[in-house]
Amino acid sequence: MRGMMLPGDPGSWTREQVVERMAATYPQLLEQFRDQYRRMFAQLLAGQAPLAFHCTAGKDRTGVGAALLLSALGVPRATVIDDYLLSNRYTTMPTGTPTGFWAKLSPAAAGAFAGVDRRYIDAVFADIDRRPGGMARYLKEAMGLDRAAIARLRHLYLTRG
Repeated sequence: MRGMMLPGDPGSWTREQVVERMAATYPQLLEQFRDQYRRMFAQLLAGQAPLAFHCTAGKDRTGVGAALLLSALGVPRATVIDDYLLSNRYTTMPTGTPTGFWAKLSPAAAGAFAGVDRRYIDAVFADIDRRPGGMARYLKEAMGLDRAAIARLRHLYLTRG
């Protein structure tokens, strides 16, 4: 969460400020965790599944990784985004009295950190879409997934009916 912090007193941060900061930070995850995402794809290509991948909150780095995987599998972007937004449905704020950093935040700002907002994942897709070749080229160059690798992923992990 270090890179996602705003300047000043956390008690003064608004929900909108946190959302804007999170959306600005999310595209940085593509580079910051590129090696981990590449390793995830390598393990999947090697048939090492089921595979658990996670991060501290289970929504930021994990959400981007899941979005990349679903995109490589050919899942429509609207479905990928809907999947990402399920974090708000299945994740709850911690109960009890907040402590430390969390105690300084307003409930609205804490919710923006603890939950997900469509603007977070949209920022990742916008970053990829601005690159020449978009998602296909990103998957090839940054993730090492050429057409054969993508075909193998789809063969291994999509249900045939």
